[in-house]
Amino acid sequence: MMMPNNFRSVLLALAFVPVSYASAEVMTSDGQDESLNETPVHITSEVDAQEVADPAPNGTELESNPASAAESTDVQAAEETQASPEQEEKSLLQSEAPEVDLTELFAEAYVDFKEEDYESAAPKFLYFLQHAEEDAKNRDWAQFFFGISLEKNGYSHGAVDVMGNLVMRKPNTRIVNYILDMFEKVTREQPFDYDQIIVQAVNANEYDFVEKDLLGFVRFYQGINDWKYGLLDWGEQHFNEIPASSPYFYQYQYQKALYEIHNDDINAAFPYLKNVIQMEEKDQSLIDQALWTMARLYYETKDYEKATQYYLAIQTPLIEQASFLLEQAWIQYRSGHYEKAMGFLYAYNAPSFKEFFTPEYYILKSLIYKKLCYYDPAIKVVSDFEARYGRSLAAIYNRKTETDLESQEMLFVIMTHPKIKKQYEFLRLLETEIELIDELEDDNLQQYLLAIYNNQVEETAKQFRKDVKAQFKIVANSLLKYEEESNLIKYEIGIDMYQRVAETRYQGKTNTNQAETSPEKVVIYPFQGEFWNDELGNYKVSLPSKCRTTNDWEDFLE
Repeated sequence: MMMPNNFRSVLLALAFVPVSYASAEVMTSDGQDESLNETPVHITSEVDAQEVADPAPNGTELESNPASAAESTDVQAAEETQASPEQEEKSLLQSEAPEVDLTELFAEAYVDFKEEDYESAAPKFLYFLQHAEEDAKNRDWAQFFFGISLEKNGYSHGAVDVMGNLVMRKPNTRIVNYILDMFEKVTREQPFDYDQIIVQAVNANEYDFVEKDLLGFVRFYQGINDWKYGLLDWGEQHFNEIPASSPYFYQYQYQKALYEIHNDDINAAFPYLKNVIQMEEKDQSLIDQALWTMARLYYETKDYEKATQYYLAIQTPLIEQASFLLEQAWIQYRSGHYEKAMGFLYAYNAPSFKEFFTPEYYILKSLIYKKLCYYDPAIKVVSDFEARYGRSLAAIYNRKTETDLESQEMLFVIMTHPKIKKQYEFLRLLETEIELIDELEDDNLQQYLLAIYNNQVEETAKQFRKDVKAQFKIVANSLLKYEEESNLIKYEIGIDMYQRVAETRYQGKTNTNQAETSPEKVVIYPFQGEFWNDELGNYKVSLPSKCRTTNDWEDFLE
């Protein structure tokens, strides 16, 4: 597990408290949890800019086609009575007895929207939404265009909040398809608020009318949510509606495999994993997850040869997954290939791995030395473990918390946990977008967005602190377990040195770096102190055994 570098930023996230804007009297959403986009989601080819500009057939009423509002307005009269930008901004801030004609305001906002002047359109749509009746014509369209305007201006979280509230009302098919397509991209491309998008939006309705490309997304998350709450039959019904051509079909296959593994039916999991590995439209990340799972399953069944084959098939670079090396080292150790196992561990000396949290590395390395009767190096490795993690262990014994400086390394490890990492990235993105909000000239829009963002920051930071505290206990207990194992190994080394005379004989010191006899036509390149990423999984250390059978105690002690 790799550790982040900025300890201060993590502490700030743990202490993240939103700015209070209690005095702001603005329209807020109905209390739903919010999510965010890391980058703006652009209008898709399915619903391109022209289609959004003219969202309903010609001849329909204004409620179905906002373009007719702009056409029905007397443009010349509007130009004559139009206020200056300063007066218009001032009128938007008024919350009581507005003197603005809302129909004209909507038409003006829509013209701005069509001209891609989203900065001017957003405050007008917001004012319309704040003062129009709940059943007013074009209210749904105003909310839709307002959400897109926020997204285009870089307020991705605000856009998701607005769109999430809108999609649950299912205003019309085209709006729903557009929003679900937007949400699908969010769930693929960046961390998101599961409750806001999946629980409240996707699971709120069946969406039988959605486009085929989106059906897989909807049914997959509906099925996952059913399983989460133990509704297995409902989950299967939703999963069975995922088109075989959808990428979410293979996501389902992988989740089905994990379900079988959870039920201790490894054999039932293999077919689902193989389907994922053989998928036609390559999703290499998902394929690598399936390969990794297969490798681990074969390791558990002690089929080390097949486990090695699946590890070698993984295309994720080793420098991104240090655990690949460690797991392959265990395979070689269990297979009796100690020199190859030590080669995998030797790669951890590369600069790419210097910040990874790998206490298990010391345990396995000392076991290899012990197995080959290198007792002094084995004891030294145990000492290296104590030196490497002594500060963290001291923090545990002194009952330090996750925010204490002494716990810094453990906190960095915690930050690699997928859920916590996403929460942290979420908070950082919210912080970035809040900085953009501070630059807004329209006070009404600024206060509206700050209310949304501060609410989300408060909720996310609270859950973040809770999850970090829980994970801190897990990491601390894990480190204590490794310390116990290292102490046990040290004890066993002492036992081996003085009581296993009938099994081993200490041969005296040999050069552990000497080249071993190599098969014909195999070229050995001596290590020269440089690490290359494409060689990290191919090191082999020359480590001849120092053990041999003897019954002579005095020979052993020479």
